[in-house]
Amino acid sequence: MTKSLTRLPPMARALGVFGLLVASAALVAWLLAPLLVPILLSFVLYAVLEPVSSALARRGLGRNMAALAVLVALGAAAALAVAFLFPYFAGQLQQLNDRLPVLWEALGRLAHELAQRLETNFGVQVDPTGLTGPIAERGQAWARQALIQGSNLLMSTTATLLLLPLFTFFLIRDWKGLRSVLLGLLPNRSFELGWLIYYRVARQLQLYVRGVMLQSAIMALITGTGFFLAGIDSPVLLGLLAGLLNLIPYVGPLLAMVPPSILVLGEMPLQLWMLGPAVGVVAVGQLVDNLVVVPGVIANVVNLHPLVVIGGVIIFGNFFGFLGMILAIPALSTANILLTGLVHGLGAHPVREG
Repeated sequence: MTKSLTRLPPMARALGVFGLLVASAALVAWLLAPLLVPILLSFVLYAVLEPVSSALARRGLGRNMAALAVLVALGAAAALAVAFLFPYFAGQLQQLNDRLPVLWEALGRLAHELAQRLETNFGVQVDPTGLTGPIAERGQAWARQALIQGSNLLMSTTATLLLLPLFTFFLIRDWKGLRSVLLGLLPNRSFELGWLIYYRVARQLQLYVRGVMLQSAIMALITGTGFFLAGIDSPVLLGLLAGLLNLIPYVGPLLAMVPPSILVLGEMPLQLWMLGPAVGVVAVGQLVDNLVVVPGVIANVVNLHPLVVIGGVIIFGNFFGFLGMILAIPALSTANILLTGLVHGLGAHPVREG
């Protein structure tokens, strides 16, 4: 059996190993599903904070004490976030919920005014309730679901913040040793290839994580400041939402325009002209992002075709929801490096028989 597999072409062997690795990763993700979000966020924090821990260790603090110092800092940050940010965001979500009835009432009045003008000017009779009724029902159902998910997200985020420091501490302290043990299990003929692929994947993911975190922070700062200057309520929450949604390619900026538009349309008296600043702030943020941040920070990190990115975001989002849309690019990038490395490695160094 082994000899027959070794006679396969390099591409077939590479695809077989790739499929096995993907299936193993999917199995691990399924088994760890309840802890998947804090684990993934811990790896994100590891990518950001491991250089800090290493620098502290090189200054004589010791590996354990350096990791512990990072743990204490993360624990303090998590406690402050839970104590101060959770009540604020809960209040902002409630304020958004209170605006929704006003929004539907305002849209109903606009529809009636439009129907009257059409009848007066053109003699066209339109039943506004037949048009706005289904839209309002769908909109209210979607809004309720979004708010429920937002509240659940806040609760799950609180639990995640409590687990993050612990997971991150063990990653900073033990990951390099665990990585060496796992790669040491590879056969001698695959040892060098395994380390090469790991190095490329780890480096690209670290650069990508740091890049998108900087990208999201810049987007949140620009839009939060813009919403504040435009006089739109909840500028901090809206800015953070815009920064978070910016992680989703192409679709995220459009979604980021929805919450400020709802707040503007739910304001009484209704000022339709405020929709311009509500949408324009996100558009300006995207302009800066595409012209400055992406070319300078992200462009050289991920080498994926736009169609692959769009398709990946749609497929991952369909199967894994919002988290899948965020993870689509790093997952596809990792798969690309892994498959390319396997094809080149197995082609350049074919497996020997016996």
